[in-house]
Order: sequence, then C-alpha cells, then structure tokens
Amino acid sequence: MPRISPFNLDDLPESARSIIGGLPPIHVFETMGHLGETFTIWVQLIIALNRKNQITERHLEMTILHAANQEKGTYEWGQHKPLSVKIGITKEQRDGIRNHDYTLPLWSNEDQALLNYLQQVVEKTKADDACWKTLREYFSEAQVLELSLLHGTYRTLSAINVNAETPMDEPAAEQSYQILEGS
Repeated sequence: MPRISPFNLDDLPESARSIIGGLPPIHVFETMGHLGETFTIWVQLIIALNRKNQITERHLEMTILHAANQEKGTYEWGQHKPLSVKIGITKEQRDGIRNHDYTLPLWSNEDQALLNYLQQVVEKTKADDACWKTLREYFSEAQVLELSLLHGTYRTLSAINVNAETPMDEPAAEQSYQILEGS
C-alpha cells in the first residue's frame, strides 16, 4: 500500500497532461502528480535527461542504476534494469554497481571513471583531483554536468519513491522509454 495515494492523472493541469498524454500511466506519475504545475516542470526535466543529449545510452543507464542503488530505489532499478539489459549492460556489471565494484575487467576505463566519480560524489560530494582528472579524460564539461544532474535527479526520485512506497509497474517502462526517446 503506497504511503502517498495515487493521483488521478486526469486531474493534472493541461500543460502536464499534454506532455504525458502518449505515455502509459506509470505509478511514479501517479505519485508525483500531486505536485500540480511543478509536475509539468519535473516531467520535462525527466524527459530531457532521458533523451541522452550529451551522453551515451549506456552511461545514462549506468548512472541511473548507480543512483537507484545508492538510495535503495527498487522502483527505479526495476524500471531501468530491463533497459540496461536491452543496451548490453550485463548481469555481472549490474552486480558490480550493486556491490560498488568498479574494477571488474568487464568495465572499460571510461565506465570505471564514471562509476568512481559517481561513488565519490555520494561519499564526499566533491570528487578528489585524481578522480576528476580521470573523469575529464573521457567526458566533456557538458557531459559531466549532464551526468551529475542525472545522478542527483534520480537519487532524489529514488528517495521519494522509497518513502512514498510507490508500487512497481508492469512492463510499462519499456513503452515509456520508447516514447521518451521518440522511437
């Protein structure tokens, strides 16, 4: 039983309904719908971040899985695990994210740089100079900003869904993702 009652999506402001009109009614929308007009801004941010503006789909999903794992976000992990499988992130790599093991030979140097950066941000907010230098060997300033915003947004969303006890969705995530990426 969710701690926050599902919001009737038909009661959203028109601006929000027009944005999510083609998407399946996933439970996170029913949780966040209580935000009213702020929901519109939130969903626009989520859509923008999921459209992979500066980063690869692989790094997008790795970042979301890392954020979900940090907050014990079963909802986000459940939504994004199938997407990670689809793009080739292996079970061993997902286990590596879960166990904070970023040294696996399965990770490229670029992947390790990203995951080590995300972990340092979680543990101490500011990554050390060596971590930052390695990260910047692989990622532009715009990519670092996008990855950081994506990670922070999904950590926050995970914490909200954990506390709200947002119920898991059926396989609507795949449909939602295809619509978000415009395919």
